[in-house]
Amino acid sequence: MLDAGPPGGSVLRRAITAQRRRVAAASLLGTTHQACEAMVPVVIGVIIDRAVATGSGAALLRWLLVLAVLFLVLSTCYRTAARITDGSGELAAHRIRTELGTRVLDPRGGADSGRLPGALTAMATGDAARVGAVVAALPYGIAAVAGLAVSAVALLRVSVPLGLLILLGVPP
Repeated sequence: MLDAGPPGGSVLRRAITAQRRRVAAASLLGTTHQACEAMVPVVIGVIIDRAVATGSGAALLRWLLVLAVLFLVLSTCYRTAARITDGSGELAAHRIRTELGTRVLDPRGGADSGRLPGALTAMATGDAARVGAVVAALPYGIAAVAGLAVSAVALLRVSVPLGLLILLGVPP
Protein backbone atom coordinates (compact mmCIF):
# COMPACT_ATOMS: atom_id res chain seq x y z
CA MET A 1 0.00 0.00 0.00
CA LEU A 2 1.29 3.49 -0.82
CA ASP A 3 1.75 6.16 1.83
CA ALA A 4 -1.04 8.63 2.61
CA GLY A 5 0.28 11.23 0.17
CA PRO A 6 0.97 14.93 0.53
CA PRO A 7 -1.13 17.14 2.81
CA GLY A 8 -3.74 19.47 1.32
CA GLY A 9 -1.63 22.62 1.58
CA SER A 10 1.16 20.98 -0.39
CA VAL A 11 -1.26 19.88 -3.10
CA LEU A 12 -2.67 23.41 -3.34
CA ARG A 13 0.78 25.04 -3.51
CA ARG A 14 1.85 22.58 -6.20
CA ALA A 15 -1.30 23.28 -8.23
CA ILE A 16 -0.77 27.06 -8.02
CA THR A 17 2.93 26.72 -8.84
CA ALA A 18 2.16 24.55 -11.87
CA GLN A 19 -0.16 27.27 -13.20
CA ARG A 20 2.02 30.24 -12.14
CA ARG A 21 2.43 31.69 -15.64
CA ARG A 22 -1.29 31.60 -16.29
CA VAL A 23 -2.07 32.95 -12.82
CA ALA A 24 0.47 35.76 -13.31
CA ALA A 25 -0.89 36.66 -16.77
CA ALA A 26 -4.49 36.61 -15.57
CA SER A 27 -3.53 38.68 -12.51
CA LEU A 28 -1.79 41.28 -14.69
CA LEU A 29 -4.74 41.51 -17.07
CA GLY A 30 -7.21 41.58 -14.17
CA THR A 31 -5.19 44.33 -12.50
CA THR A 32 -5.27 46.35 -15.72
CA HIS A 33 -9.03 45.81 -15.90
CA GLN A 34 -9.51 46.99 -12.31
CA ALA A 35 -7.24 50.00 -12.85
CA CYS A 36 -9.26 50.99 -15.92
CA GLU A 37 -12.49 50.55 -13.93
CA ALA A 38 -11.13 52.87 -11.26
CA MET A 39 -10.12 55.46 -13.86
CA VAL A 40 -13.56 55.72 -15.52
CA PRO A 41 -14.93 58.28 -13.01
CA VAL A 42 -11.63 60.18 -13.18
CA VAL A 43 -11.83 60.43 -16.97
CA ILE A 44 -15.49 61.48 -16.76
CA GLY A 45 -14.45 64.22 -14.32
CA VAL A 46 -11.74 65.35 -16.74
CA ILE A 47 -14.30 65.39 -19.57
CA ILE A 48 -16.54 67.65 -17.51
CA ASP A 49 -13.66 69.94 -16.49
CA ARG A 50 -11.90 70.25 -19.83
CA ALA A 51 -14.68 69.83 -22.39
CA VAL A 52 -18.12 70.47 -20.96
CA ALA A 53 -17.17 73.41 -18.72
CA THR A 54 -15.22 75.11 -21.51
CA GLY A 55 -17.79 74.35 -24.20
CA SER A 56 -15.13 73.00 -26.55
CA GLY A 57 -16.56 70.50 -29.02
CA ALA A 58 -13.11 69.34 -30.13
CA ALA A 59 -12.03 68.69 -26.53
CA LEU A 60 -15.28 66.81 -25.91
CA LEU A 61 -14.69 64.52 -28.91
CA ARG A 62 -11.07 63.96 -27.92
CA TRP A 63 -11.96 63.01 -24.33
CA LEU A 64 -14.87 60.84 -25.42
CA LEU A 65 -12.40 58.98 -27.63
CA VAL A 66 -10.12 58.54 -24.59
CA LEU A 67 -13.10 57.18 -22.64
CA ALA A 68 -13.97 54.77 -25.48
CA VAL A 69 -10.37 53.49 -25.60
CA LEU A 70 -10.44 53.08 -21.82
CA PHE A 71 -13.58 50.94 -22.10
CA LEU A 72 -12.03 48.94 -24.95
CA VAL A 73 -8.95 48.14 -22.84
CA LEU A 74 -11.11 47.45 -19.78
CA SER A 75 -13.34 45.01 -21.63
CA THR A 76 -10.56 43.25 -23.51
CA CYS A 77 -8.46 42.76 -20.38
CA TYR A 78 -11.41 41.34 -18.47
CA ARG A 79 -12.41 38.90 -21.19
CA THR A 80 -8.85 37.68 -21.69
CA ALA A 81 -8.17 37.41 -17.95
CA ALA A 82 -11.39 35.47 -17.42
CA ARG A 83 -10.52 33.04 -20.20
CA ILE A 84 -6.99 32.46 -18.84
CA THR A 85 -8.30 32.17 -15.27
CA ASP A 86 -10.92 29.59 -16.17
CA GLY A 87 -8.38 27.63 -18.18
CA SER A 88 -5.85 27.59 -15.35
CA GLY A 89 -8.48 26.36 -12.90
CA GLU A 90 -9.56 23.59 -15.26
CA LEU A 91 -5.98 22.55 -15.98
CA ALA A 92 -5.16 22.43 -12.26
CA ALA A 93 -8.26 20.34 -11.55
CA HIS A 94 -7.46 18.02 -14.47
CA ARG A 95 -3.92 17.50 -13.20
CA ILE A 96 -5.21 16.59 -9.74
CA ARG A 97 -7.77 14.17 -11.21
CA THR A 98 -5.06 12.55 -13.34
CA GLU A 99 -2.74 12.15 -10.35
CA LEU A 100 -5.55 10.66 -8.28
CA GLY A 101 -6.49 8.26 -11.05
CA THR A 102 -2.88 7.14 -11.34
CA ARG A 103 -2.72 6.60 -7.59
CA VAL A 104 -6.00 4.66 -7.45
CA LEU A 105 -4.94 2.40 -10.32
CA ASP A 106 -1.42 1.80 -8.97
CA PRO A 107 -0.78 -1.98 -8.72
CA ARG A 108 0.70 -1.53 -5.24
CA GLY A 109 -2.59 -0.13 -4.00
CA GLY A 110 -3.30 3.42 -3.02
CA ALA A 111 -7.05 3.50 -2.82
CA ASP A 112 -8.77 3.50 0.54
CA SER A 113 -10.05 -0.05 0.99
CA GLY A 114 -12.69 0.87 3.57
CA ARG A 115 -14.90 2.80 1.14
CA LEU A 116 -17.40 1.94 -1.53
CA PRO A 117 -15.99 1.91 -5.09
CA GLY A 118 -17.50 5.23 -6.14
CA ALA A 119 -16.83 7.08 -2.89
CA LEU A 120 -13.15 7.70 -3.60
CA THR A 121 -13.94 8.89 -7.12
CA ALA A 122 -16.59 11.30 -5.82
CA MET A 123 -14.23 12.70 -3.18
CA ALA A 124 -11.38 13.01 -5.66
CA THR A 125 -13.57 14.84 -8.16
CA GLY A 126 -14.83 17.26 -5.51
CA ASP A 127 -11.33 17.91 -4.16
CA ALA A 128 -9.96 18.50 -7.66
CA ALA A 129 -12.77 20.95 -8.40
CA ARG A 130 -12.01 22.86 -5.18
CA VAL A 131 -8.29 23.06 -5.99
CA GLY A 132 -9.16 24.33 -9.47
CA ALA A 133 -11.51 26.92 -7.96
CA VAL A 134 -8.75 28.23 -5.68
CA VAL A 135 -6.34 28.49 -8.61
CA ALA A 136 -9.02 30.34 -10.58
CA ALA A 137 -9.93 32.67 -7.69
CA LEU A 138 -6.36 33.79 -7.01
CA PRO A 139 -6.04 36.21 -9.98
CA TYR A 140 -9.38 37.82 -9.10
CA GLY A 141 -8.20 38.45 -5.54
CA ILE A 142 -4.91 39.95 -6.71
CA ALA A 143 -6.72 42.16 -9.22
CA ALA A 144 -9.22 43.33 -6.58
CA VAL A 145 -6.45 44.43 -4.21
CA ALA A 146 -4.72 46.27 -7.06
CA GLY A 147 -8.00 47.94 -8.05
CA LEU A 148 -8.51 49.08 -4.48
CA ALA A 149 -5.00 50.56 -4.44
CA VAL A 150 -5.56 52.43 -7.73
CA SER A 151 -8.91 53.75 -6.47
CA ALA A 152 -7.34 54.88 -3.20
CA VAL A 153 -4.53 56.73 -4.98
CA ALA A 154 -6.97 58.40 -7.40
CA LEU A 155 -9.26 59.43 -4.54
CA LEU A 156 -6.39 60.80 -2.45
CA ARG A 157 -5.08 62.80 -5.43
CA VAL A 158 -8.48 64.42 -5.86
CA SER A 159 -8.96 65.27 -2.17
CA VAL A 160 -6.84 64.09 0.73
CA PRO A 161 -9.44 64.83 3.45
CA LEU A 162 -12.26 63.20 1.48
CA GLY A 163 -10.03 60.27 0.55
CA LEU A 164 -8.99 59.66 4.16
CA LEU A 165 -12.59 59.97 5.33
CA ILE A 166 -13.75 57.39 2.81
CA LEU A 167 -10.80 55.02 3.17
CA LEU A 168 -10.68 55.11 6.97
CA GLY A 169 -14.32 55.85 7.76
CA VAL A 170 -16.02 53.16 5.72
CA PRO A 171 -16.33 49.90 7.66
CA PRO A 172 -14.60 46.91 6.05
